[in-house]
Formats: sequence, structure tokens, C-alpha cells
Amino acid sequence: MSMQAPTTSPDKTGLYGPRTTGSLSPTQPNASGIAATDGNLVVNIGTVEARLQTPFAGIVTCTTTFDSQVTSVNYASATTQMTTVESGKKGNQTFYLPQYGTLNVPVRQGEQWTLQLSFETQFSPAPDVVYYWIPLGGAANTPAAKATTAVDVPAPVAFAQTGAAAEARLNQLAATTRQLAENLSSGALRQGSLADTQRVIDERVGDLTAILGEASGMHSDPQARAAFVQDLQRIVCRAAPPGLRADNRVEAAHVADLVATFGRVTGRTLSPEQAAGLTLGIHALIAINDNERNRADLELIRGNIDLFLDHLQQALQQPLGQSQRRLLTRALVRLVGNGRQEHVVSSVAPPPADGKEADCFVADIEQALAAPLDSYAKAGLKSAAEQILARRPEQAEAQQWLGTALSQTLGQALREGSQRLLQPAIDRLLLAARPG
Repeated sequence: MSMQAPTTSPDKTGLYGPRTTGSLSPTQPNASGIAATDGNLVVNIGTVEARLQTPFAGIVTCTTTFDSQVTSVNYASATTQMTTVESGKKGNQTFYLPQYGTLNVPVRQGEQWTLQLSFETQFSPAPDVVYYWIPLGGAANTPAAKATTAVDVPAPVAFAQTGAAAEARLNQLAATTRQLAENLSSGALRQGSLADTQRVIDERVGDLTAILGEASGMHSDPQARAAFVQDLQRIVCRAAPPGLRADNRVEAAHVADLVATFGRVTGRTLSPEQAAGLTLGIHALIAINDNERNRADLELIRGNIDLFLDHLQQALQQPLGQSQRRLLTRALVRLVGNGRQEHVVSSVAPPPADGKEADCFVADIEQALAAPLDSYAKAGLKSAAEQILARRPEQAEAQQWLGTALSQTLGQALREGSQRLLQPAIDRLLLAARPG
């Protein structure tokens, strides 16, 4: 703990004694003391920067104890909100609007107070933290007073006198704040976030394998498909912490292995021309993830995916149906780009005309929700779509019928604002089911 006395002293006859001040930082995130008198601990959280160019985020907790018993747990946070404004011909400017936090903690004589700064650079740099100890009692309390002076003071009222339940709750709150600080300092939140991201990537690799397997006649043997997935994962970028660029480098040998494995699991002997075409198509997909500009370029994404699918048809020596092409396009775009163009790429395709409209409708719904459906929901939506396609009712009746099916199968997911995202999928199905 580092405290400094002011150079000038306030009126020593007033209610408050002289202030002392201290600070917390990433290298000194803790401070503690024992109050020689009643007083207030005031903590200001947040970096003050005139140009609003400094992001920050952090949490400060203040715990008071007496005789090893927690008497209060207090906490506040501070962060910034990023905002971008247009600056005419100079382009855009980004500012970080501060949302400061403040703690004002009453401390009883004899209580120990402990401050702790928690932060995670995954989110933002740590904020500046300044605190003040303001004792009560005027001249009787000077900075020279010993904080550990033995005094005969009654136990603070605390929460012990309000019942065991309140005491237990307070102890639990103190334990939770300690766990939060540990999670932030240890990187546990970052690792959890990375694991979730990697799990999504792996699921999308699996989805692409399933769709590609159906389109190409890939062996259903689990070991054969596992070998293909393993080779595919070698060329798919791994999850990276926010702020760090994912490693998108791909070795030529890994691409060659993937092409060879694809030929083997589909029972085909690829000619040199077919293997070269697939290699070119795969490199076109890899190029999408080469930089942020490519990941946001809709025309490049669509063109490179079409290039891959054209070479895939040549390798298969058979054309892809409209629904197969749409499903493959959707699965591929979920693995490349920046995630904002999936609905745009898929929305340009016309309704399928090869008898798989119901399957495409289910896939469209999953795409709009950005989450896989369980088997019950898939079966229910596919059944409803097939009945609509078979009976071809009038538009209003079909819309009502489909709305009921969506409500029954999706439940809460539909009620939480997904109707607008689902509408393109609904429109495509209704267009395919239009009478006559």
C-alpha cells in the first residue's frame, strides 16, 4: 500500500481528518489497511484521458472484515464504449467514451479494508484507480496515527446481527468476487472463450463434411470420414484470442493430403487435372481468410466459392443440383469470411428445384438462427415444409400454417426476435410451394 499525505492540511477542527491517497495498478492491484477511526474509503475507477483514445475495463472490490469476519463486500466497475463517427473526407474516427465507476465505503474503527483491482486484457487494458482514506474526527486523526494501534472498540454492527442467512450470503459474495478476480488474472475466461470458438469451428467442419459427403457419395464408414475431417481441420484456421490474428498459413502438403483423402473416401481415382483443379479451388477458399479485407468482400467470397464448386463438379464428373450447391455454399461460407455475409450469399440463390426444398428450408432456418436445431425440431419443420409443398395451399393459409409450425418447434428462439431473420427462408419455401 502506498499512501501520501497532502501538502496542505484541511481545517483540523472539522468533521473530517486529513485525507491520504493511494493508487492501484496492474503491478500493484491490491491495497489494505486497518482503520484507526471511523471513516470513508472513496475509490475512483477509470482512466482520464482528454482525447478519448484510451480504452479500459476493470472491476474494483472493497471487502471489510473484523475479527476475521466479513462485514461488507462492495464493488464497482469502469469501462469504455467504442463509438465511430464520420469525419468527411478524412474517413472515420473512433472514440472511447468512458463510463467511470466510484466506490464510497464507510469503514468502522478497527475494521480491515482490502481493495483489489481485477482486469482482463482480452477485453481492454486496466483502468487507472485512485483511492482516498477520509477519517472522521478532525484533529484527532492525522496521517501519523498508527493504523494498527490496539484500541478497545466494540465489534462493528456488520451483518452478523441481522441473522446467519445474511452472514452466509455475504461470505458467499466475498468468495464470488475472489473467484472472479482469479478467473480474470488466470486467463480462465479467455481460455473458455477460445474453447467455445473452436467448438463452433469444429461443428462447422463437421457440417461441411456431412453435406459434402452426401453430394459426393463419400464413404459412410466413420473412420474414413474421420480421416477426411482430420485433413480438413489442418487447413481450417484455429481459434485465436481477440485482438490476435489467427494463423491462416496452410502448408502445400496439407492441401495435397486433403485432395488425396477426398479421392480415397469417395472411391475415385483423380486424374492430375482433377487433382490440380481441386487444389486450385481449395487455395481459392484459403485466400478468403488471408486478410480482413478478403473476409469482408462479398463478391470475392462468392466468386472463390463458386470456383471451388466448379472444380468439385469436374472432379466428381457429375453436376451438383441446385439444393446441393446451395447447401455447400452455405456450409463453406460459414467457415470463411467474417460471419456477416452468410444471409447475403445464400439469399441470391433461387428456390431449389430438385425435390429437396424441405431440407433446404430446415438448413435455412438453422442458418438464420446461427445455431443447430435438435432432431425433434428438424423433423417437425421438415414435415411441415413437405406438407405445404405437397398440398400447395394459398399463400395466406401456407403462411399461417408455417407460422404455427415454427412457433411449436422453435418456441423461445422464435419469440426472441428471430422472425425477421427467418423471413427469407419462409419466403423461399412459399415461393416453391406457390400453386400452379
